[in-house]
Amino acid sequence: MELEEIIELVGAYEEDKNYIKIVKDAVVEELKELIPNFDENKLTSRQKLIMLTFIQHFYDNKELFENNKTYMKTSINSMLIKEMFRSKP
Repeated sequence: MELEEIIELVGAYEEDKNYIKIVKDAVVEELKELIPNFDENKLTSRQKLIMLTFIQHFYDNKELFENNKTYMKTSINSMLIKEMFRSKP
């Protein structure tokens, strides 16, 4: 999915484009780890919906991450643990 399409579908403002791109890239990384043979250029309808749902959640709850450091810390710790285990041989 193209960034402009995602911005339109989640109802994001143009000034949030960089934030949406970061979230999209993180979601794609997660899906690549979880879905065998995941190809971001050949998304199924379900994969598009999953991707949009995650992006919408992070966009709609942007203030939750800013205001609730525990929630943000938990999410980041989860990603860090995955990165640590992924880099191990």
